[in-house]
Amino acid sequence: MRWIDLAKLLIPIAGAVIPKAAPLVPAILVAVDEAQRAHPDSDEAREVKRAHVINSVAASAEIASRLGPVAISPAQAITIAQAVFQIVDTTHAIAKAQRVDDPPAPAPQP
Repeated sequence: MRWIDLAKLLIPIAGAVIPKAAPLVPAILVAVDEAQRAHPDSDEAREVKRAHVINSVAASAEIASRLGPVAISPAQAITIAQAVFQIVDTTHAIAKAQRVDDPPAPAPQP
C-alpha cells in the first residue's frame, strides 16, 4: 500500500487519538492531497511534500486561533502534524516489511 493511501486512512484515526489533533484533520488531509498533486511520487519530493503540509497546517492553526474558539498554536499544529507523520510512517514501514515477493524456502526435513 502506498504511503498516501495509508495517510488517507490513518489521519482521521490519528485525529481521534492525538490530543488536540481533531480540528486539524481536515487541514492535514487537504495539505497532503495538495502536496501529492504538486509533487508526484518520488523520494526527492518526500521532504518537499512534508514541508508543504507542515506550513499549511501551521497557517491553518493560526487562522483558526484568530477566528474561532479553536486555540492551537502553529507550534502545536506542527508537533501534531509530525506525530501524524510518525504514525503513518511506522505503519507504512510495517506494511513494507511484511510484503513477501518470494515465498519462504521450505523448512528442512529431519
